[in-house]
Amino acid sequence: MMTITKVSSRFDEPVTQEGLDRAIAKGRRGAGASAGFNATAVHYVPAFGVLLFSLSDQSAVALPVSNYPELAALNDKELKALSLGFGGSVLCSDKHDLHISLAGMVAASQPLMDMAATLVATN
Repeated sequence: MMTITKVSSRFDEPVTQEGLDRAIAKGRRGAGASAGFNATAVHYVPAFGVLLFSLSDQSAVALPVSNYPELAALNDKELKALSLGFGGSVLCSDKHDLHISLAGMVAASQPLMDMAATLVATN
């Protein structure tokens, strides 16, 4: 089911402390429900050919570069220069105008999807 949201333009609405407080509270309420897969850091580990995504609880997920054609074409220096964007939900390379969803990368791994399905089924 798709949710339709009517867009409103409020570019000329003055920013007040009350409005800012409401926006911050709304963002905090929504973060838990739709935060998705967000990393706090990304590191390329050349010895294993993986990108290591650190999570907020000190755990990590390693994804092999070779599984993603757009990443496999990059050299070690370019892989080390990758960064996170959009709140840690997207892998970015400004040099290559590359923006890859981390959730999409995880979804491309059948073993990780099988593990997620097992976790959902047990809860």
